[in-house]
Amino acid sequence: MAGTLYIVGVPIGHPEDITLRAIRVLQDVALIVAEHPQVTRRLIDRFGVATSMSTYDADGRKAAVLTSRLRDGESIAIVCDAGMPAIWDPGQRLIERVLAEGIRVCPIGATSAVIAAIAASGLESDGFIFAGTLPSARRAPAMLEEIINAPRPVVLFVSGRRLRRFVKMLRARLPTRVVVIAADLGTPRERILRATAKAIASKLQGEILEATVVIDRKARRNVSES
Repeated sequence: MAGTLYIVGVPIGHPEDITLRAIRVLQDVALIVAEHPQVTRRLIDRFGVATSMSTYDADGRKAAVLTSRLRDGESIAIVCDAGMPAIWDPGQRLIERVLAEGIRVCPIGATSAVIAAIAASGLESDGFIFAGTLPSARRAPAMLEEIINAPRPVVLFVSGRRLRRFVKMLRARLPTRVVVIAADLGTPRERILRATAKAIASKLQGEILEATVVIDRKARRNVSES
């Protein structure tokens, strides 16, 4: 069984803002890959984390090695100097590759569902549009037109009772766009589904209370239906 790539958010300032779960994950993984290990080491030494560390690079040369270790069953955490990895960060390329291999990713320590979903989506993260909450059935088509023409990936909140209807709309209008549904984030029910709009409906099993949905800005080919 493959391991998990944990996308671990760290404090933007005060070190004690780190979450208990983030500390536990950093202790338990086989490797931490950091933007600048010396910066991360100063943070985690405060909490007794002695996990070995490496770097990830802007051009992705190490991605193949890290992906191989994940396939072999090791779990890895990715962190940046401050905040959430993959937001305007070269770590996005590693996450995209890992998702393409069908390996699980899990965001940890984010204080916003928007940031957690973008980080775990594997989509471009150098800019995105937050569209708020999916409106009523009468107003939803107008929002869909805005999504179709958006120059960046769009993120929005969708209640569980409206999710299936919204997915049907996406399938009809944007069948080949990648859609990521991050459902019930941070709970034992957490699921992160990633597929084209055409395929993702088949993955919606069981009840979902709340979802954060990310929609790519363009159609893609050869999408990993994870």
